[in-house]
Amino acid sequence: MEGGLQTKRERGRPRRKWIQIVTNGLNMTTEAEHLAYEKEKFRRTVRVANFYSGQVT
Repeated sequence: MEGGLQTKRERGRPRRKWIQIVTNGLNMTTEAEHLAYEKEKFRRTVRVANFYSGQVT
């Protein structure tokens, strides 16, 4: 009987692949672009984001 574990899985959070990071960034950009077409909706979204980040105006 051996005392160690025989696993190949690394500890911690799974690594993100470069393509996943790029795809997520592009999705956020696309969402912002769509919001920009609707001025009031965009302003509301920015106000909420600023509020939650501590930059209340």
